[in-house]
Amino acid sequence: MSGNTGGDDSTNHGTNGGTDHGTSRGGNGGTNGSSDRDTDAQPPDEASLRVVPPPILGIHHVTVPVTDAQSAGDWYCQVFGFTTVLVEERENAVVLVQLEHPSGILLHLRQSPRRAAAMRGSNVFAMSVEDLAALRDWHSHLTDLGIRHGQLHPAHLGWALTIEGPDEQRVVLHTAEPLTGTD
Repeated sequence: MSGNTGGDDSTNHGTNGGTDHGTSRGGNGGTNGSSDRDTDAQPPDEASLRVVPPPILGIHHVTVPVTDAQSAGDWYCQVFGFTTVLVEERENAVVLVQLEHPSGILLHLRQSPRRAAAMRGSNVFAMSVEDLAALRDWHSHLTDLGIRHGQLHPAHLGWALTIEGPDEQRVVLHTAEPLTGTD
């Protein structure tokens, strides 16, 4: 029992760092006296077979295809308060504008007229606002700017406001609070 500081020496202290990782070292193959071919073993249930993915912190950025990345960037800055972080050019043409919002949202506007046309009329992404009062403030702000938008409407788990953005793509503002019985 050399090297053992006391207690039961039933743990496998082989060359694997002193820890038994379930490897068999001869004998009948297991630490509980059973063989590896246990005929009474049940197949694993479905829950134990699910693979758990590593954690995700959140969305890093959203990419939206646009016809003109520079003018679309200007629009998002004027309407939503984004700031331009990066302008990528190739052969003297703007191909990408990266924007950041004070809330932390990163938006990439990728110049791709064909893809932008395919997205016409689609909701490209939604942003959260605190509550119905904040959504009413946005409605007034958009009206003051002359930006095309719909009316406030009940949506899945809250209220929403749809805005027509560059290339007739839609951006939705959605309340973070759910509908209540008094709405």
